Amino acid sequence: MGALIALRQNNCRAQRFTPLFRYISKKNPLVYWFCIPVDSKDRSVPFHIELVGSLAAVITTVCWIPQIIKIVRHRQTASISLISNVTLMLGVFLWLLYGLMIGSWPVIAANGVTFLLILAILGLKLRYG
Repeated sequence: MGALIALRQNNCRAQRFTPLFRYISKKNPLVYWFCIPVDSKDRSVPFHIELVGSLAAVITTVCWIPQIIKIVRHRQTASISLISNVTLMLGVFLWLLYGLMIGSWPVIAANGVTFLLILAILGLKLRYG
């Protein structure tokens, strides 16, 4: 088991990545590493493309704030679908995991914040029903 952990760690380091965290399954004693880039200068995506992605991430994340403000002011959530928001939250959570796996900070940050905002909307939906 220790050799497998070392092998996975060395595999991350050999590819200029560092291990972020590990998951050990009880059924299968394999260790899965999620790696993040060590050197930010070594980019596989050009800066201007990352900038477009970051701008899109900010816009699509901030768009949930007016919905939260409206719910808090009016305390009315009848027109908000619980099923669609739960489904959206699951999708955003999977995007967050994907971002962690590929080490893309715009994907991680945007989906982490969006997940929290949608979680707030769902909490308000359950509170004001």
